[in-house]
Amino acid sequence: MRNEEWREWQNYWATRQGLHGWWTATLRASGAITQWGQRKVRRGKTPPLPDYLALEHLTRAHDGIKEAQPPPPSEICAPGVDLSRELLDWTERYEEGFEEFLAGVPQRSRDPETYWTMQQFGWLLARVAGGLTGPARALEHVERWVERVGEARDDPAWRSFSVGERLSNWIHVFQLLPAGSVSPRLWQGVKIQAAHLAQNLETDTGGCANNHLISNGRALYLAGRLFGHSGLTHLGRSILVNEAERQLTSEGFLDEGSSHYHLVVTKDYLEAVRVARLTKDRETDKRLSPVIGKMLRACAFFRDEEAAAWLIPLFGDISPDPPPCFFARSTRFWELVETASGLSSSELNRTIPDVDLAVPWFAGRSHATTAQKRQRKNWTCWTESGYYRWDSRRYVIWWHARKSGARRWHSHNDWGSFQLHASGAPIFIDPGRDSYSVSDGFYDGRLTLAQNGLSVDGFEQALFLKRDLFVPEYLETDVDVEWQSDNDEGIFRTHFFGYKRLSNPIVHTRTFYLNSSTITIEDALNGCGSHVVTVALHLHPDVIVSPEGEGRFRLETGGDECLHLALSKGADVSVKRGGSLTRPGGYFATQYGVRRKTSSIFAVYKTSGSTKLKHRISVG
Repeated sequence: MRNEEWREWQNYWATRQGLHGWWTATLRASGAITQWGQRKVRRGKTPPLPDYLALEHLTRAHDGIKEAQPPPPSEICAPGVDLSRELLDWTERYEEGFEEFLAGVPQRSRDPETYWTMQQFGWLLARVAGGLTGPARALEHVERWVERVGEARDDPAWRSFSVGERLSNWIHVFQLLPAGSVSPRLWQGVKIQAAHLAQNLETDTGGCANNHLISNGRALYLAGRLFGHSGLTHLGRSILVNEAERQLTSEGFLDEGSSHYHLVVTKDYLEAVRVARLTKDRETDKRLSPVIGKMLRACAFFRDEEAAAWLIPLFGDISPDPPPCFFARSTRFWELVETASGLSSSELNRTIPDVDLAVPWFAGRSHATTAQKRQRKNWTCWTESGYYRWDSRRYVIWWHARKSGARRWHSHNDWGSFQLHASGAPIFIDPGRDSYSVSDGFYDGRLTLAQNGLSVDGFEQALFLKRDLFVPEYLETDVDVEWQSDNDEGIFRTHFFGYKRLSNPIVHTRTFYLNSSTITIEDALNGCGSHVVTVALHLHPDVIVSPEGEGRFRLETGGDECLHLALSKGADVSVKRGGSLTRPGGYFATQYGVRRKTSSIFAVYKTSGSTKLKHRISVG
């Protein structure tokens, strides 16, 4: 049992009074032992597959693939996209690493995600789409991979997710090259990997495969349609249709708690629908068009139309491949988002006929002119998915407030946390997570104090047990969310009951009072006993922080915007910029594997009984 788990159990046993307290603690200990035993029993056993992944379907997907004929030439004549500096650096870093890998140079990074991303070839797709790598060079990269790893099934490059991503990226790259330039040997490599993937799907029935299984299905479907193979087509289509029902909310959001992962899975479905239309697969088009329509509309929730480069707030985890900067303004992705957003609900439920998919989203330049500022409409709420947004005249504020602690791989402990942009400039941000490892001194970016939130006595809002997030035993009940507005003023409130598990129970109510120029955050802690409460606020690296007195700060964006922050009185205030990696704060990740120094403000309060803390943000 890890230290934080032991500390949680000590909290129950040490000071709970009376028979009821002891009985509650006993039940929780019994539940923990039962879960531990179940994990031991499941370990090493193959879980049963859902009906749509029955053996007969997997066999059909494998049979006859070697005899399938390569697809006819289909060059996509589309102008290349303009790669941002951030995306260009990303592609150059991985192309350099790939060259070192082929030369036998030991890998510089010990993070396995770095190796997997290099083997998935998303970086090559970006370079070819951007016109930075020509046809001969691109084919050389793929040929050398086949020579080096093509038969090495024990290499980590052959893990199922990397195979699926590589298949899809190769297919896209081949379509961007001159007609007839891809050799039969490379198409044979595609078929071999498709057959391997069909036999090695990521089918963890506990839900841990999630977006990985969707990626598997998209790759199988693309390969099936290109080779005219009905078995691969059927299996890929079944995965995409069934996983959409399991993993997406009815509002079209990926139920993972991550804005970036939602974009990544949206592009997976977008690519599948595009191929369905190009190959006249009406069944798949009919079943997936309503899905992709809702997903594209959901993407609009995250977009800041006024931002020059910073398009979305990064809630939750950041995917290693592709990075957030892959979804650039210069691609057609956001143009497709805007088109889908303009359709009615009935149109989205039928199909998305107005979304032009003749050119891939990553290859064709956006034909949209400079994004027009939409009329501010105050609330945008997707209550089932737990996403809320308030548009004021000068700022946009987002919340991710789930109503329950469901287990999700890529969620963070972010109840009551928020992200704020002012006039298109990011101010308060989620610092992100530059590594999925918690070793080597790195803090876990999912922790409560890695969000713009509040912790009590150093406890997490909900405990993480390895990759099983938000263990139900630590959540007394669901989270309540309320919102209301009157003209240009609004109120957003969350009631969080997770701290009722403490020996001196606390209910945390966080309320945002909103108007056109001021945001007041009220943290009400109702309960008994003495506590140490820590409020964390994380700022974008470009924000210049200047103290203005006790608990007061001036926040400048480098542009015309200037904000003022006033913390509740009586705090022990500190600002961390960079520094130790063993504790949250001081760093920010715009993509996996990259850290930038930023400023994080921590305010520590010693409270007794019920307490109210008020923090004020003035815009302009």
